[in-house]
Amino acid sequence: MTKAERDKRYQQSEKGKEAQKKKNAKYRHSQNGKEVTKKSTYSWIARNVELFKSRCDDYRKSKHGKEIFRIKTQRYRARKASLPATLTLDEWNDILDNQDNVCAICGISFDKVRPTQDHITPVSKGGAYIKENIQALCGSCNSRKSNK
Repeated sequence: MTKAERDKRYQQSEKGKEAQKKKNAKYRHSQNGKEVTKKSTYSWIARNVELFKSRCDDYRKSKHGKEIFRIKTQRYRARKASLPATLTLDEWNDILDNQDNVCAICGISFDKVRPTQDHITPVSKGGAYIKENIQALCGSCNSRKSNK
C-alpha cells in the first residue's frame, strides 16, 4: 500500500474525518481563515443574491429568527437611550421557565398566545434591557400596561 493510499484511507476513516474537522475549525478561527471565509461568503452571496435573500427571509420568519430580531431591536433601543442591554435568548427562556410559561399579569398560558417582553421599568423611564427588568406578558396585558 502506497503512502497516498494510506493517507486517503485515513482521511475517509472516522478518526481522519474528526482530525480534519479540528484542523478546519482551527483555520477558520485564525486571522487568515476569517479573511478567506469572509471573502468566500461575500463571493457566494454575490453569485446567489436571490437565494440568499430567500434564506434570510425564511430565517426572519422562523421562531428563532423572530426571537433574535426582537432581542436585537430591544438592544438597539436600550443603546440609543444609553442604557445597559445584556438580555440573551437563554435568559429570556429562563424568564419564561421561572414564570411557568404564563403571563405575569393575567396568567394565560403561552401555549395559547405568544409571549412578549415587558420592561418592568420602561426604557422611556430609564429601564435597562437586562434580565432583572424584563417580565413575560401576553400581548394584551403588555399593550394595556403601556409605559407604567
